Amino acid sequence: MTVPDLVGSVAGTAEQLLTLRGLKVDRAADKTCTTTPVGSVSAQQPPVGTEVAPGATVKLSVVDPAVEAPASVGEPANHAADDLSACGFQIQVIKQHNGDYSAGDIFQSDLVALNGAATRNSTVTLHVSDGPEPSWWHRAWSGLSGLWSNIVANVIYDAIKTAGKWVLEKSRK
Repeated sequence: MTVPDLVGSVAGTAEQLLTLRGLKVDRAADKTCTTTPVGSVSAQQPPVGTEVAPGATVKLSVVDPAVEAPASVGEPANHAADDLSACGFQIQVIKQHNGDYSAGDIFQSDLVALNGAATRNSTVTLHVSDGPEPSWWHRAWSGLSGLWSNIVANVIYDAIKTAGKWVLEKSRK
């Protein structure tokens, strides 16, 4: 008896075909990233065209709605987002300050809480570091613009220049 090509078939239909041919079925859930639709056969063993005895077992991998995907913590967000998109996930990115991770790296993901298993086509939230929290000086300075930043820069310059002159005069006495 020759094993038919079942990859891409709906699992129930594939099982019926094998049973009608006098073969047994061993079904396993496929939780890997694949483009094969949920409920369809993604792999089979033995392969197509193999001659088997009546009553032999054909193993079918059937795409499960759940997928085991990497949690991606510590990885660059752009790489992880590409990988997760290829698995059929929608990606939501939330950027936050986090000094423990480099800017652009993931420091938290929904997949960590789910132990890497999520439903295909669901949304995965990636919390991405945009670096450490800026200092008060950086935040204050970046809030100034145009004329105001020039005025503040000149005031600071004049203060440093005046303080320098004062220190120089004191050191000469």
